[in-house]
Amino acid sequence: MADKNIRVVVKAEIASFKRDMDAALAAAKKTAAETDKAGKAAESGIGRLAQTAQRQEKAWDQIFTGLVAGGTAIVAGLGLATKGATEYAME
Repeated sequence: MADKNIRVVVKAEIASFKRDMDAALAAAKKTAAETDKAGKAAESGIGRLAQTAQRQEKAWDQIFTGLVAGGTAIVAGLGLATKGATEYAME
C-alpha cells in the first residue's frame, strides 16, 4: 500500500475579519442610535397627545358647565313664563 499525504493549509486573514467586524459594530451602533431616537420621538409624541387630551378635557368641562347653566336658565325662564301665562289666563 502506498502512503499518500494530504496537506491542508488554513490561512486566517485577521485584518479582513477585523475590518468586517468593525463594520458590523458600526452598523449595530447606528441602528441602536436610530432606534433610541425613534423611541424618544414616540414618547414625546405620546406626551404631547396626552397634554392635548387634558386641555381638551378641561375645555369640554367648561363647555358642559356652560350648557348646563344655560339649560337651567332656559328651563327656569320657561317655568316662570308658563306660571305667568297660567295666572293671566285665570284672571
